[in-house]
Amino acid sequence: NASASDWRISSVYAAIQSTDSTIMTIMAMNKDYDSTLKASFTITANSKFNKADIYAMNQSDTLISHIGSLGFSGNKFTYTLPAKTAYHFILSDTSTVTGLAKIGSGGPGDSGSEGYLLVYPNPSGGLFTLSFGNANAPIKRIEVLDVLGNVCWSEDIRTTAVTTPGTTAGAIQLDLQGLSNGVYFVRVGKENGLWQVKKLLKEQ
Repeated sequence: NASASDWRISSVYAAIQSTDSTIMTIMAMNKDYDSTLKASFTITANSKFNKADIYAMNQSDTLISHIGSLGFSGNKFTYTLPAKTAYHFILSDTSTVTGLAKIGSGGPGDSGSEGYLLVYPNPSGGLFTLSFGNANAPIKRIEVLDVLGNVCWSEDIRTTAVTTPGTTAGAIQLDLQGLSNGVYFVRVGKENGLWQVKKLLKEQ
């Protein structure tokens, strides 16, 4: 459960991943048209978190943009929300290998030790190609989440028609034509417990 101290100017929703308790998503909204909102978040879940990857949508743009990340401790953090905005925080624990240890930009130039992750075309009407490679650990699982953190699609990579199942490189087509238009996140899980995430935009 999540609650806001003043529902007239703010709303909040939170959920822990059913498949991975080391990841929590928080949606927060500043409903005030004129003033910023300094929001204080206190997480009372048993899981510990120390990083928030931040996405936002403002009143002049319907697209969600990646703002950056925030480190914190004690399951508490504060963040100032501009007027009339909605923010999506993806919380993780970077001290554990099961946490969301890295969110990459998805390009070969940002591959690092976890390899690159490409999604194209993006935006798409529902058919996306997911390409990955140069990783130091085999791909294990792929999940697609909505902005509230609900898993909309998932697949064990060893059972899908990838180039080389269970290895460090390959490609797969995601058929999301049955989902509503909007923003989604695709997560690629490695056998070493690390995840990479890319934002998807499904539109007509």
